[in-house]
Amino acid sequence: MSGQDKGSSRVLEHRLKGNIMNLVTGHYVSDSIKVDILDADSVIVASDYNHLNTSREYRNGDELIYQFDIPFKGAGNNFIVRLQHPDYDEVSYPVTVNGFSSDLGMLKIRKLSKFEKDVILGEVVVKASIVQVVNKGDTIQYNADAFAVAQGSMLDALLEKMPGVELRENGQIYVNGRFVDKLLLDGKDFFQGEQFVLLQNLPAYTIKNMKVLFCSMNVCGSNFAMSKQSKPI
Repeated sequence: MSGQDKGSSRVLEHRLKGNIMNLVTGHYVSDSIKVDILDADSVIVASDYNHLNTSREYRNGDELIYQFDIPFKGAGNNFIVRLQHPDYDEVSYPVTVNGFSSDLGMLKIRKLSKFEKDVILGEVVVKASIVQVVNKGDTIQYNADAFAVAQGSMLDALLEKMPGVELRENGQIYVNGRFVDKLLLDGKDFFQGEQFVLLQNLPAYTIKNMKVLFCSMNVCGSNFAMSKQSKPI
């Protein structure tokens, strides 16, 4: 191994400092932005948060100065500074450290809009929008509004989106493997067993709720009851 290679792999002491600016407003960010320093292999070698620097203030007192100042040890001189906060878009900056201490100046970060935060929450945690399915004893209730179908779709497309529902030839409907005897609309069997006609001709947007009722065959069989939207979407 050459002397240059040995020197580049030595673990040295470094220090990085800088300020964090809101990309849109141009003001210092006072939120506790997490600052990670990663080496060339993307391994975190140090972490800290930006904080108020009480030794510097604008003369007019309009704005306080926030900064980070992080000592660390690492091999080589190429590192990555990563800024993270739940309310901001994560951003990374490649930096080259020459000497012991380096001032990175202003690093910009963009604050997320409320819509963006809601989307991230939905993807990472749980989609807490609309309950799709509720099981109540012998009844399974589907909320039709919770299932997205293409504009102009008919009832069959909506049913295919619902968990546990299977459409077979000639409009036969099975729910969790059990055959559904009747397809009711507002409590009435308009097509008297001709379910295929209803599946192909009833617009999906007109349906609000759908219930599957399983009971003893000598009482009622298995019914799929639908209620219409009070107002079309």
